[in-house]
Amino acid sequence: MSILRDTIFENDRAVTGPFNAGGLGGGQNGIGSPVGVTVPDFLNQLYHDTDADTYWRSIGMMNEDWVVITGGSIVNYKVYRAVLTQSGTDAPTATVLENSLEATIAWTRTNVGIYLGTSSIPDLFSRSKTYLSAAMDQFNGSAAFALVGLQSTSEVYMVTNNFGVTADFGDGLFIEILVYP
Repeated sequence: MSILRDTIFENDRAVTGPFNAGGLGGGQNGIGSPVGVTVPDFLNQLYHDTDADTYWRSIGMMNEDWVVITGGSIVNYKVYRAVLTQSGTDAPTATVLENSLEATIAWTRTNVGIYLGTSSIPDLFSRSKTYLSAAMDQFNGSAAFALVGLQSTSEVYMVTNNFGVTADFGDGLFIEILVYP
């Protein structure tokens, strides 16, 4: 086992520091942790083990929440990123920025501030392998906060509100869905 200076990426900023290098650590089938790196500092943290030329990405905040990224690529998940707009009682309209899910997401408005995104592929989502996030344009004047979660294995729910009161969001809502293998 050797000590080396390696690079991890934190919010698109390279951070160097000494890490213990090694193979697959204590993990099996590419899941576990890199040798000498235990608890991730943040979600989606990248680690490169230069001795084994292996990339790792954290998918949680526990020691065992590291996955090996294979194939020489540092991305092993599928992604959907879109900016949503919504007006009145209309369903949200998505401007898709990136979609490698091999599925389309159809958005509907079920009530004031409550929305459902349905995948064209059944059973695409899994509670243990799907990461969801949403961010609002704080100046859009309608809603200030967005909450996203899994409704089922093919549906994502989203609730928007304005300081505790459910409200439609207008425009400027960014949503990201990451699906890990």
